[in-house]
Amino acid sequence: MSFLSSLAGAAGIPHGASKLLPVLLEELQKYPGGIAGLIAKFQSEGLGAIVASWIGTGTNEPISEAQVKSVLGQDTISSIVRTAGTDEPAVLHKLTGLLPLVIDKLSPDGVLKDENLDPGELMGMLSKLTSRFQ
Repeated sequence: MSFLSSLAGAAGIPHGASKLLPVLLEELQKYPGGIAGLIAKFQSEGLGAIVASWIGTGTNEPISEAQVKSVLGQDTISSIVRTAGTDEPAVLHKLTGLLPLVIDKLSPDGVLKDENLDPGELMGMLSKLTSRFQ
């Protein structure tokens, strides 16, 4: 395992996750209620403390692949799998690192900034972060 791979693992960013980033951002824009709707789904699934850690300024709590699938739903996961051209287990694994990162970057001061989501700006910011871990 390379130094960068181990660093990515320590940061919770699965290897190759940056390639999935544009697909995830596209799906989040289509998610019912946008990012706020996704946050509400986390809360309704009993995962409010996990998602609150991503919005807050402290350490991001981890999420499991099963939890990602439960929150996003099979339709969204299937769409991501089709668009990304990979298999479901790989997508779920990568999303466990990407979702916390995306939500964290959308709430830099502990406040979610969903209403002004600029996918291009977010993509650039996250690509810089994830490219360090390739």
